[in-house]
Amino acid sequence: MRAWSFLYGMLWMGLTSIALLGPYLVRFIYSEGRVADGSAVATFIVSHLTTLLAGSSSKSDGKPTGTGAFGYKPMDLAALVAAPIAVASFLIVLSFGVEELFSFLSQLCPSYGRVWILLACFVFSLGVAVLVGWRVDINEFSMLSFYRNRLSRCYLGASLRERQPNPFTGFDMRTRVDSLPERARNSPPFVKDLLPDSFFRTTNEQGKYGGPFPIFCTTLNLTTGEDLGSQETKGASFAFTPLYSGYSVGWTDAGKNQGVTINGYVRTKDYAYRDGGIHLDTAVAISGAAVNPNQGYNSNRALAFLMTLFDVRLGWWIANPRKMDAWPAEQGRPTPSFPLKYLLKELLGAANDKSTYVNLSDGG
Repeated sequence: MRAWSFLYGMLWMGLTSIALLGPYLVRFIYSEGRVADGSAVATFIVSHLTTLLAGSSSKSDGKPTGTGAFGYKPMDLAALVAAPIAVASFLIVLSFGVEELFSFLSQLCPSYGRVWILLACFVFSLGVAVLVGWRVDINEFSMLSFYRNRLSRCYLGASLRERQPNPFTGFDMRTRVDSLPERARNSPPFVKDLLPDSFFRTTNEQGKYGGPFPIFCTTLNLTTGEDLGSQETKGASFAFTPLYSGYSVGWTDAGKNQGVTINGYVRTKDYAYRDGGIHLDTAVAISGAAVNPNQGYNSNRALAFLMTLFDVRLGWWIANPRKMDAWPAEQGRPTPSFPLKYLLKELLGAANDKSTYVNLSDGG
């Protein structure tokens, strides 16, 4: 109890110090001349770029190796040093901006009205955050839609026997699979439609697909939790197949009254999305989402803060198949109804398996 109180107290003291002293620090650097100004700006830019590049590099995994400087690889060491500087510098600049804005507004009215201006700014900012966090879908706001579109145009579009490209863009919008029967030639097809012709569903319906049985592997991000195994890997395997989709973990932080079942696999055609489940291009894009604030064993909280801030997000939030009141397509929503809550989970690196929605990405 004392340890947690101390940690939270130190965190609150650090944030308060930045909020109160940040503006004075910026003014002090500005008063020292161009050399100090240039050095500060360079530190700000370099620390952010280094953190983002090191976090997304295949040469970094955040694990000590026993070799190199301080036991870390050069790319990992760069991320460990640059990430705290980047986060602190951003908060300092933010505190300076808020201070300057308040000073400007204070000059427009007498002293007794300054408190009301501050309160009005707070209420306005909170209102914008709640409104946008409620109305903007957390998945549509990520970069995965762009990534998915390019994958679909490149591979599904190329599978057409006779292309009919748009005269201006050169894209053929008919991203269907010709080997499937006419009724299943959706744009794009569903994962459930790729059941091979040698397989039968539980309803004795035979598959129509002429290829092998596909398994689209993704990572269920578990950046928080008490399981020692997930503390190391920070993730579990989540798979999409034509028959079933889901995951299995040996330990969960969910309590008895949180409605989380032991079984984590559900029928793909009934899972999350109405009228047939998840589409093929979405499953493939999630499987290849290698840049995300929470990304398996590559997860780093300081890096997650910056990547969420700059919307460097290729992951996907989807209904938790272990939540009986959330995953059925005809009952719940496939994505969060109030995305701001889950965006904060990404910001703080706090994805787990007990919430109504889980975070999926590539994660090695």
